[in-house]
Amino acid sequence: MLRICKHCKEEKELEKFVKSEIYKGIQYYRHKCKECLNSTLRTGKTNTGRFQKGTNNWIGRKHTEESKKKISEIQKGRKQKPETIEKRRQKHLGQRRKETRHASRKYQEWRNAVKEKDEWKCKHCGCEEKKILHAHHVQSWTDNESLRFDVNNGMTLCKHCHAKEETKNRIGKSFYKENEFKKGNIPWNKGLKKVN
Repeated sequence: MLRICKHCKEEKELEKFVKSEIYKGIQYYRHKCKECLNSTLRTGKTNTGRFQKGTNNWIGRKHTEESKKKISEIQKGRKQKPETIEKRRQKHLGQRRKETRHASRKYQEWRNAVKEKDEWKCKHCGCEEKKILHAHHVQSWTDNESLRFDVNNGMTLCKHCHAKEETKNRIGKSFYKENEFKKGNIPWNKGLKKVN
């Protein structure tokens, strides 16, 4: 079979075209012949193994002292933005972690003061196991910035009671009231047959 190449406009055999895909048992070919496709992709250069796996020349090699000096001289003239310098400084010094509330010294002092105020006992269940005690904000951390480190705004809870308190605050009491089954309501499954 013969086919006309759209690039060079010559009629060539079908074997000289690149196979593209097989669809429903039929082999399809591209509209450019292999020669035209290679010339457009590699600008006429033959493939000498440049694109094969493992041919990167710099893998496992080190720069010589002369090349290191040249690179450093080139880099000396360049200036970086103050934002990038600050980001790098914070990354290396670990400042980002120190700025978070749980890692800051002020938060740790507040947490210990709250636990001492409540005599290291859970306010709800009375648990005294120190490993699972948490300091809970009565008014949340995000809502009141002025009360974040106020000892009177904190209460000691064990991790189980703390989880219950957090979910109660997130969902809200109205959620339970709305979904509560009330007298006189018809259940959703009334009239359906039970499956044994």
